[in-house]
Amino acid sequence: MDLKIPSVVCTVLHEYMTAINGQIPQCVEGLYIHGSIALNAFVDNSSDIDFISVVNRRLNETDIQLLSNIHREISDKYPHPDMDGAYLQWGDLGKPESDVEHYPFYNSKTLHPKGLFNQNPVTWWTLKHHGIVVVGPDPKELKFDVDKDLLIDYVFNNMNTYWSQRLVQMENNRNMLSQFSNSDVEWEIEWSVLGMLRQYYTLRESDIISKVDAGEYALIQMPEQWHRATREALSIRKALGERYYASNEERITDFLAFLRYILEHCNQMMRK
Repeated sequence: MDLKIPSVVCTVLHEYMTAINGQIPQCVEGLYIHGSIALNAFVDNSSDIDFISVVNRRLNETDIQLLSNIHREISDKYPHPDMDGAYLQWGDLGKPESDVEHYPFYNSKTLHPKGLFNQNPVTWWTLKHHGIVVVGPDPKELKFDVDKDLLIDYVFNNMNTYWSQRLVQMENNRNMLSQFSNSDVEWEIEWSVLGMLRQYYTLRESDIISKVDAGEYALIQMPEQWHRATREALSIRKALGERYYASNEERITDFLAFLRYILEHCNQMMRK
């Protein structure tokens, strides 16, 4: 397998494909890895295995039951990293949600028989430009393209819907946030700071990078005022144990102010 794939992930993928080929033979014609692994940013006990399995037909109830059993057995044997992905056909790749039939997908240790999952320009851009092939043709040879303007529009809209709403909710419930456990506060800081910085990078550079790389990028591009909050988020993500604030109250204050700055800065940047 590709040298970018960590050994623990190789083990999981080998068992997965062995089970698939043994129980549902000649069905999966492609297996691709995107997400943090493809971006060379896998973090043990934190990152998922983001995958797309390309099947040559619509899966029936028997297929789905067999897949559910396969995923359950692998998850029981390898609790980490989690697998997270979809079962698509070749013609589904690169298309928006509105243009495909619902399909099976695996998320949060559950195989969902029918639905939509991460069918968006970020997934397709990452697959096309950074994806790792396990089975099938090279991602760059796949018969779809992702328009750069479509990627930017999607990310900008996401910044001003999901992330904006999440920030307002946290600002309005600051007292509740202060009562969270230390681990819950740290999860929120990592998820929100690095998540929004990834969006900032995409809007500025028209590409996709990992959370860690987005944090490192911010230490170069963002005002020094926000470096402490960035280093805090990076330390949490990397499980380094180093902390940059004397209290939760202090870091929550800085954290919320930084998120507000990222949002407003991105909006100003896009209006230019």
